[in-house]
Amino acid sequence: MASFNPFSQSENPASETSPQPVANRPVSRKAPWTEAAETFSIIACGGGVATAIIFQQIALAIVPPVFALSFNIINRSRRLQQTRARGVLSQQRTQELRSELQTIQDSFESLPLAERIIEIEACLRRLSQATVELQGQQTNLVEDMEDDREKIKEAFAILRQGVYNLSHHTNTSIDRLRTELDTLRRDVEPSAQRVAQQITQEAIAPLQQQQQQVQGELNQLQQHHSLLSPQVQQLTEAVTHLRTHTAQHWLSEIDRRLESALPYRYQVVAEDASDYIFQALNQGKEHVLIVTPWLELNPGRSQALLEAIDALLSQQVFVSFGWGRRGDVGRARDTHRPIALKDGGWRYQPERDPQGYYRLLPQLLELKKCHKRLTLKLLGTSERIIVCDRDWALLGGHHLLCHAATNTPEVGLYTNDPHVVVDLSQRFNLVPHLKRRSLPMPQRLMVES
Repeated sequence: MASFNPFSQSENPASETSPQPVANRPVSRKAPWTEAAETFSIIACGGGVATAIIFQQIALAIVPPVFALSFNIINRSRRLQQTRARGVLSQQRTQELRSELQTIQDSFESLPLAERIIEIEACLRRLSQATVELQGQQTNLVEDMEDDREKIKEAFAILRQGVYNLSHHTNTSIDRLRTELDTLRRDVEPSAQRVAQQITQEAIAPLQQQQQQVQGELNQLQQHHSLLSPQVQQLTEAVTHLRTHTAQHWLSEIDRRLESALPYRYQVVAEDASDYIFQALNQGKEHVLIVTPWLELNPGRSQALLEAIDALLSQQVFVSFGWGRRGDVGRARDTHRPIALKDGGWRYQPERDPQGYYRLLPQLLELKKCHKRLTLKLLGTSERIIVCDRDWALLGGHHLLCHAATNTPEVGLYTNDPHVVVDLSQRFNLVPHLKRRSLPMPQRLMVES
């Protein structure tokens, strides 16, 4: 029986499956398009620098090197991946060879010496072929790396030359601009100085004329002053005499004489009477009456006024407003006045009230929806009256509801005379609302002398 010979059985498969050396393989793969693009970008760098110098566009010198570096990085990455793949294949092939050698060594022990020699020779041939293949792969890897290194050196040389040319072109342009700027400055400075001198002369000439005129008028005033000095002295003495007899002095004197002549209190009020409105709203227990031609909205105190009215109405106290100046009321449908009369009532037109004489009216109407004891009677009057129950009354004066409209302070009269207070309340109750069909002259509420 023939003995089992593993060397003779493994020789033919190994020879059939053994790969050809890389150096002997025909190169069938085509070069990737990125290598051609890289070569084209490197060539375009020189053209880009020349074009940038001609057309003075920096972008033409920068874009080609950027593309060249980008394609170079892509090719290097691809080649590195190929090198790694080849290394993995070499490691796998070496591992297979080691396994085969181990198998052969294990088989040597069970074979005769002659067969061992034959198998060893076949194994050495296969090892020689594998060694030649690995050497070919290493040679190709070294050549590829040398080609990459040369291309990278060439790309960097072109890029360095482009940067140098661009820097030189930039410095040349800056120097040329500086030269042109200096030339322009030398040309403009004389013109600017000449224009400044003309403007200065044109501006100073009228001022000199005005100075001469003022000097002449000053001389005339000095002459008039020498003539008016005695008269000014007399006028000063008269003003000094009047300082001791001011309006407040005369009002105090009138109050003193009224108090001495009548059993009730009569006091002249020359200041702002707004505090009397708040006093009436704080002291009222039955009925507070306020008659005013206007209902102005005072940003500082109107909110406090509305809160005081609301608090007083919540205490079941009647509050009445007699308002509306006759000149601000119209009965035509297209009237240009703030208050328009209509059948059965009236309408407030804010767009016809630019001065804001009745801007508090909407807030009072909202307050009237919540309290039935609040009365708004359109009178068409210009009188100003404040009545607090049957305790006291203020006739005239100016306050926050008609402060801006009057412009000038007015003197009022404060009294606690019950005849005057009751008569004012009765007159207010008897005066009707102003209507559309008949616009009579408003009846006066104040007590006539």
